[in-house]
Amino acid sequence: MASAKLATRRDACEFAAGAAARDTIGACTGKAIPIEHVIVIMQENRSFDHYFGHLPGHGQDDVDVPAKSATNPAPDGKSTIAWHHENQYCVEDTDHGWAGSHTELDHGKNDGFALANVTMGDPTGQRALGYFDQSDLPFYYALASQFAISDRYFSSALASTYPNRFFLLAGTSFGIVSTKPSMLAPEGALQIFRELTDASVSWKVYKTDLPSIYLFPKYGDAPAQASHIVNATQFETDAMNGELPQVAFLDAGFEQTADVETDEHEPANIQLGQHYVWEKVMAVMKGPQWASSAIFLTYDEHGGLYDHVNPPAACAPDATPPALQPELGGFDQLGFRVPLVVISPYAKRHFVSHLVHSHTSVTRFIEAKFELPAMTRRDANSDAMLDLFDFEAAPRLEVPKLAEPVVSPSKLAACRKAFPPK
Repeated sequence: MASAKLATRRDACEFAAGAAARDTIGACTGKAIPIEHVIVIMQENRSFDHYFGHLPGHGQDDVDVPAKSATNPAPDGKSTIAWHHENQYCVEDTDHGWAGSHTELDHGKNDGFALANVTMGDPTGQRALGYFDQSDLPFYYALASQFAISDRYFSSALASTYPNRFFLLAGTSFGIVSTKPSMLAPEGALQIFRELTDASVSWKVYKTDLPSIYLFPKYGDAPAQASHIVNATQFETDAMNGELPQVAFLDAGFEQTADVETDEHEPANIQLGQHYVWEKVMAVMKGPQWASSAIFLTYDEHGGLYDHVNPPAACAPDATPPALQPELGGFDQLGFRVPLVVISPYAKRHFVSHLVHSHTSVTRFIEAKFELPAMTRRDANSDAMLDLFDFEAAPRLEVPKLAEPVVSPSKLAACRKAFPPK
């Protein structure tokens, strides 16, 4: 009853910045959460339907996916574009900006994906309705089958990378709705790295090229943070040696060529990102800290790729309006669904949550575990995803068989040909 009442209050956005997790989600905070190492792997630009729309019959049936006959209107206004299997692992990037995402949403009809993605190379925008399945993503399908996922996990804003990563790290995007080098957090902005430091919680950012902490330039560039920012290759060593921090953020390669990049951002080869994640997950599972770890694997936003579920309303984090085109909407709505897998000995096995979650749910889980106050109204009123865990049962410590995913040389060659290094 207490949990239901708190959920009702969160839905009504009653809680304010500074709210303690105990007051917004209940007693399961701090030591009541037997997770000592929280690992966040946020990849790039894939929608739930794009990756997991074919889970039924292939590992997990209890998920909301499109009808096989799903379509979007074609730009000519006469025909339709079918939701279809994408055979190419590297395709032209799709529109996932503020304006493009609202076109794709089309006032809740989710029928603007083809229209928003017309280019000279793709005059019908058909690539936005492509999907992958278990034959393309065997490791991800195995994780989704064996651990806990959510089919109501949404990105935090109908916008691109920076705004959504800001929500994860700060509970707000400071009004930013685009991804440009100049669109960085204001100096002195409250964010999770500062909160963790102030609470003496150990943390690291494992970066490939650009660390996410650089979204907070004055703070991220400070000499005091140097020891917190390490190369991604250090992650496996730390996991093997039992030296993972209490909170770890993993940043894949963001600025590489399509045949090398590991973040899965189009046109990057999806097999490379999947293999990168496999390396990190297996390092944790085989290390001495697996018994007390939880990995949150997700994607920053939908990347302009089709999803059939209308994003629900959300609590506006603060009074700051969108810096660009506020007439399109505000921060009182979530973005499109993205994949979310929780990998832990305490994660419920073969489980799908149907509760609404978003990036600030991961934030709220971290705040709940380490008893940090909410940074904004958005994380204060976010569900902490505790329904994906079973903390009363003994942890399931066995390491499941998860075959190493193949990286096809022919697919890499096709990527290199289609998107040659500049």
